[in-house]
Amino acid sequence: MNFFGKKQQRAGLEVSLEDQLAEQQVAPGTQLHYDSRLVERLCGHAVSLMDLLALGGSAARASKFDEAERCLYRFRLLFNEHLLDKNLRLYTYLGCCLKSDPEGLEFMRHMRRETGEISRQTTRFLSRCQEVGISEERRDEFLDELALIEDLLRHCFTREERSLYPMYRPPRSYHAAPAQSSSIGRRTRIGHALPC
Repeated sequence: MNFFGKKQQRAGLEVSLEDQLAEQQVAPGTQLHYDSRLVERLCGHAVSLMDLLALGGSAARASKFDEAERCLYRFRLLFNEHLLDKNLRLYTYLGCCLKSDPEGLEFMRHMRRETGEISRQTTRFLSRCQEVGISEERRDEFLDELALIEDLLRHCFTREERSLYPMYRPPRSYHAAPAQSSSIGRRTRIGHALPC
């Protein structure tokens, strides 16, 4: 192994040790631990979810309706996992850690409400597709609804990546730098492509 490889390995160990120490910390008033891989996992979900919707749309355009339905089934499973992670691990954790940052807490609550509404719309779309199926007769309607869901999710995922996920960090950092706990003033233009 060369010199640079050893240096890179050592740098990886330092980050890993830092993450291990951070993961021992819990959000105030809970037993909810910081998860150094949560944001990466949520961003990975977002990319996979968007890919599954694109594959479902392509399959429907090619009249491969069984394949489109399989893509939506896989999408539903991953979407539910994504929502559970986000609601239980991200929003609950942030709600506890941002108590001393009213602006950041309000922004997080706004994002949670927005995510909830988009989730309900997406679930209604998936239920309709499951009930009536995807067919030649319904293809145009399906593709129109699919495009709407894709736009809603892309916008939501981009906002979360740019504004919400930077707020998630080890509990001690909220006390060390309370002025930086909110990323509201640092939001960037929405519409950038994922991945994270």
